[in-house]
Amino acid sequence: MNTISELLTLMARILRGALFLVLFLALLLVGLCVFGVLLVWSLIRGRRLQRPTVGVFRTAADMRAQAFRRSAGSMGGSMGGSMHGGAGGFGAPAAGDIVDVEVREVPQQQPRLER
Repeated sequence: MNTISELLTLMARILRGALFLVLFLALLLVGLCVFGVLLVWSLIRGRRLQRPTVGVFRTAADMRAQAFRRSAGSMGGSMGGSMHGGAGGFGAPAAGDIVDVEVREVPQQQPRLER
């Protein structure tokens, strides 16, 4: 009787382990499918996938990009109308707006050969 109960316990443990493995692989497959769909969708739209940012884990580059989007939205809104409309298009400065840029000199390159 003791041998039979040990055998059944062993079989139950193996079955439980196999079920956990199947569940893990199924969740992994679902995650890969979702990632694949998002990747194809981003390639169709022509935009890169955005890295999710939560609270304190944001990088300085994310902060600069967010500040740029905010300023571009306010500049587009100052044209009178929506951000995408207006005379100058999205993000175009109005006549009285000040645009701050960093100026760099680009060295002359060697002339390219015509093909």
